[in-house]
Amino acid sequence: KKSTFGFAMPGASGRNKREQIGIVDHEPLEEDEEYQTAELTTEDKIRNARGDITNTQDNTTDMLDDIIGQGAETNKKLYAQGEQLRRARNDMQDIKENNEIAQEQLEKMELCCCVAIFISCCCCCCAKEKKPVTKRKDVGLGAGEEERRKNERERVQKLRKVNEAKRRADGLKNAEDLDEKERFEAVADAQLDIMNAQLDVVGDLIKVQKEELDRQKKDVLNPLDKEIDVNRAQIKALDRRGKNLLNR
Repeated sequence: KKSTFGFAMPGASGRNKREQIGIVDHEPLEEDEEYQTAELTTEDKIRNARGDITNTQDNTTDMLDDIIGQGAETNKKLYAQGEQLRRARNDMQDIKENNEIAQEQLEKMELCCCVAIFISCCCCCCAKEKKPVTKRKDVGLGAGEEERRKNERERVQKLRKVNEAKRRADGLKNAEDLDEKERFEAVADAQLDIMNAQLDVVGDLIKVQKEELDRQKKDVLNPLDKEIDVNRAQIKALDRRGKNLLNR
């Protein structure tokens, strides 16, 4: 539409273009219609928020499952490490026993009049009373095995509770007798039960790890450290006495 002077009337071109691309100007909404639109938007936001909360809880339970798996694997490695350390300590006690036997032989040779031929054949060799050799005290492979089995049985029982809570949550997600709000609240509670059960398992794993490390430190590492020092000193003393005997 043009004015008397041949120019297009303001707004006419814009309305024509909007109509060409399918945009139609509606009449203003009545008050009730505006309220209904706003109410639907709020419901959508609430629904999205519920979905985000559910997804966050699912991710948390997945992460806790990973932590449980890693913790169980760590415990197995700790048990294996404990057995290796106990074998090392038994070997160290064998070395100490051999050192004492060598020391006794050196003492005989130092007193023997026939040391030049390295044969204990005279009376001074035979008269000397033989010292008792310190027998090895077996550290005990598999120490704490019964306690480990008990811990494992307890862990299995608690993992069953985790699985039961998961099955309950899965059933609630598909419950048709609940409306959306009731279903969300029920699932959220069930997921909290899952996480509590998982955290209980994680706590037990940490406790077992601490106990195993304390056991290894007390029963193996500290005594092993002392035995290494004793064996080192014995070997040095044997080496020195052996050289002095040869240089006599």
